Amino acid sequence: PLFLMLCLFSKCQVKNPLGNFTQVAQKEGDLTICDVSLLEGTVNLPLSSIAGELKIVKLDDSDAALVKPSFGISLEIGDKYILVNGSREIPYKLFEKKTGKFITNIGAYGQGPNEYKEVYDSQLDEENNRIYLLPWSTDKILMYDLQGNYLDPIPLCYRVTKGKFNVDTKK
Repeated sequence: PLFLMLCLFSKCQVKNPLGNFTQVAQKEGDLTICDVSLLEGTVNLPLSSIAGELKIVKLDDSDAALVKPSFGISLEIGDKYILVNGSREIPYKLFEKKTGKFITNIGAYGQGPNEYKEVYDSQLDEENNRIYLLPWSTDKILMYDLQGNYLDPIPLCYRVTKGKFNVDTKK
């Protein structure tokens, strides 16, 4: 599956023993078609063919900043901040993008007022100093500022389960 995804971003070629290349993927409009039956062995795909730049940021490893990975890590990357969540039992964590320094927890894990258990979707809005979290089954989008303070939530018309959202940050 990873190879197929990578083929979507570039033209894939495989070098045969004679040194010639056999094309195994071809872009046709918005669709890239990859014939995996032509693959034999390992395919070398340069990172430069799918990404312009690679930057590694070491996140703060203090006790307060630790994230316990579970089913997967939720990650929102903005111009100045990185918002991370990796476990149901630990709140979202906000880090500086440039240095990886831990800034604060965003809200708290739980069932009480202003708390959340399982978040299904999130959005980082640096321009308006906001973080939006949509719990698994809810009738509101939770809202916090970039200092971790709870703000009035955005009410929804009805309860949603496993919802997705996009806040228009210009309005």
